[in-house]
Amino acid sequence: MPLSLSPDGKYIVYIGPTEFIVTIIETNTLNQILRIDISSCTFMTKDHRTIISSESAIFARFTPNRHLLVATINMKLLKFDSYTGKLLNIIDNIHKRSFDSLALSSDSQYLITSGDNMLKFWNANMELDINFQSFVGHSNQVRK
Repeated sequence: MPLSLSPDGKYIVYIGPTEFIVTIIETNTLNQILRIDISSCTFMTKDHRTIISSESAIFARFTPNRHLLVATINMKLLKFDSYTGKLLNIIDNIHKRSFDSLALSSDSQYLITSGDNMLKFWNANMELDINFQSFVGHSNQVRK
């Protein structure tokens, strides 16, 4: 079970008890703080469209600015408020066939994803106009 530690070291996020649940616990007590069910997520876009997404999580990561990034089996990246569990953004088609890894740059300005034997660098704000830089040519899986 992949775990991710919050930047301040106070919380751990993991997928479980099922692939549809993202759980946040305190590191010092292991008490559950938040449980997010991603089997049915609703998101309101800036142009007031409602998007409903049913997902299964692969892994989750904290960001320094209190967000939670969740990679899904459907090649989506979900961004949540880690305090409230509110879905803030969805990016579709992060990769075409595989989504292997997710990391943040040390300055938290960029997301780095790997999949389909390539790396992609993204703006960490996940704005609607997503521009990314791809680095292709890897013959094997790229992992953190």
